[in-house]
Amino acid sequence: MSCLKARNSIAFVSEVNIEYLKRALKIGSMARKEVLKMAFVNMFNDRVEQFNLREENERLAELFSDEKLQEEAQWQAYSVKEISRLFSISEEEALKLMNCGLFKTYRVGNEYRASKKSVEENKKIVKAVLTYQDKKTMSVPDVMRILGLGKTATYRLINQCRFKTYLVLGKMRVDVDSFEDWYAGQFHYEKVNGERPGKKYGKTLSPLTVAKVLGIPRSTANDLMNDGIVEFIWVDGKRRIKRESFDKWYASQSKYTKVKEIEEVEGYVD
Repeated sequence: MSCLKARNSIAFVSEVNIEYLKRALKIGSMARKEVLKMAFVNMFNDRVEQFNLREENERLAELFSDEKLQEEAQWQAYSVKEISRLFSISEEEALKLMNCGLFKTYRVGNEYRASKKSVEENKKIVKAVLTYQDKKTMSVPDVMRILGLGKTATYRLINQCRFKTYLVLGKMRVDVDSFEDWYAGQFHYEKVNGERPGKKYGKTLSPLTVAKVLGIPRSTANDLMNDGIVEFIWVDGKRRIKRESFDKWYASQSKYTKVKEIEEVEGYVD
């Protein structure tokens, strides 16, 4: 009796396994068909796209192969030189302006030209960009000249992201307001025109300046801060003595006498 039950159960399991395998094969076959179908559709779409592209290229080539049509196209489009004169920019900048995708361009003969209609439609945008470039930004050489730095040191400073920079016509430009805000919050760099840095913190003095003014070692100037005689602030990990606190202390003592005026030592114009 037990043997009969075992055979029946084995037969049932076998039938279930066979049915499961049939379903799995059927599903797998359907999946393969779907994959093949999608591959065929993609291949068809690619071929249609390539065909349309070839047709368009052939149409344009045929259109501009005619000398008369080329002459008409030249009247309806601007060359790089013409764009340069139109916006009062260099030819290099005009070429970058054409390549940025703002204007519709096409090839006429051996050069690319920008559609006059496209240029006129975007003229206000270009002029706004150029106005912003001239009035609100400055070039990297400008930064070099203002701070008296070399090219490497200037790019190192820019890469520290201390102020905002933009790419205008393919060239890096520094935001003027951002640069001035950075300059007013630091003491490490000084403009060659003598403008005072660190204006955000009010009038402060470095220990070295105090030492030169009083004719004392720098260590003695540091002791004025260490002993709490004058008030100071921390800026970028360095201490600076408050000018008001220094003047008040100097007027209350007779031990030290100035050998130079502060303005003479600092050399700032303001």
